[in-house]
Amino acid sequence: MKLTENDLKLINILCENARTPSKSIAEALGIAPSTVAERIRKLEDAGVIQGYRMDVDLSKLGRHLDVLIFVQLAHHTQDAIDSLMSSLITEREVLRIDHTGGESDLVIHVSVIDTKHLRDWIFARLTNNKEVKSVRTSVLFGSLKQTRV
Repeated sequence: MKLTENDLKLINILCENARTPSKSIAEALGIAPSTVAERIRKLEDAGVIQGYRMDVDLSKLGRHLDVLIFVQLAHHTQDAIDSLMSSLITEREVLRIDHTGGESDLVIHVSVIDTKHLRDWIFARLTNNKEVKSVRTSVLFGSLKQTRV
């Protein structure tokens, strides 16, 4: 699908606020609301827009500590990586898992209540796993998220 300049503007508006009404988008782009709805549908059908997600303040749920966990595996096989990623992604604490190259095989972003919760989670899910060779952590003090393309 060849994207137009208006498609990119539309995507950026939705990235900023996915609940922006079609009428507001149409006014910003100088096109009809029906054209906006049609372009959104085509972008969804083409897989450019893959979904709409909520942005939740996890600290309001008592999870005040965000941490990146760098995991080195004992066995560098696709099965070991897929198995560990599949088992961890369903955990409430896990926000994201990235399969990486370099010193670590996986980077796991977790959100936990406190350092005791983090320690207990790492022992239960990672250090007791025979596929895990080593674990390092880095606490996140803050972050910025890109909201445009």
